[in-house]
Amino acid sequence: MIFGLVLAIGALILFVVALVGIARSQRLSGTARAVWVLIILAFPLLGPFFWFFIGQPGDVPGSGTAQRRE
Repeated sequence: MIFGLVLAIGALILFVVALVGIARSQRLSGTARAVWVLIILAFPLLGPFFWFFIGQPGDVPGSGTAQRRE
């Protein structure tokens, strides 16, 4: 019973963190955000994993966000 509760709380945390990440992402258009929110709502257990592994936009080369080593 406790194991199920821990899994449920973990899934809820991933769900919320993914939604916050989508909302804060500056590289997504409004349509892309809406699609990701719908994916997460439609697949509450797999949706956050999809976001974390394929959905998050990475650093764009030359954008100035990465630090250079000299």
